[in-house]
Amino acid sequence: MSNILVFNGSPRKNGDTAKLLGSLLDQLKGQEIHVVETYRAKISPCVDCRCCWEKPFCAISDDMQQVYQWIQEADWIILASPVHFDEVSGSLLQVMSRLQLYWMARQKRGEELLPEKIRRGAALLAAGGPGKAQAAQDMTKRLLHCMGASDVCIIHCKNTDRIAVEDNAAVLRQLKELAERINYTI
Repeated sequence: MSNILVFNGSPRKNGDTAKLLGSLLDQLKGQEIHVVETYRAKISPCVDCRCCWEKPFCAISDDMQQVYQWIQEADWIILASPVHFDEVSGSLLQVMSRLQLYWMARQKRGEELLPEKIRRGAALLAAGGPGKAQAAQDMTKRLLHCMGASDVCIIHCKNTDRIAVEDNAAVLRQLKELAERINYTI
């Protein structure tokens, strides 16, 4: 059984991102899954107070404290987001700004706050248009690596304005392959 942490960066409960994520999660068997809905979570953005420059914790006391624990325990971390102007959603970026804790520990103090373990990462990106979403793909890779995830898989579902997620055979096949990888990860 894998421990899976999902960040859903979509404001729409039944939109394309939710369909991508739902399709993947429906295929997972017996996994422990925690989902952070970034638009609804009680998580403030980083306020650059610089507490984490000197100390191994974040000064903001909110739901992110639980999320830090889930990141430590995660075997898989999945970022799901609509693509807005070639980038992930602002809400996802706002929550992810709190990863500053890990970044500053590594860069400022030479410490690693995450326990050493294999974490894998995936990103599910939904875009109404045909663009490449390179900025969104690059950002999700950086965010996943900051959380200690390697072996990153990105599924980019394009043209959702013309082809519904549930009708996109290539994307559904990629989701099935990702689910199989997650289900068979020990």
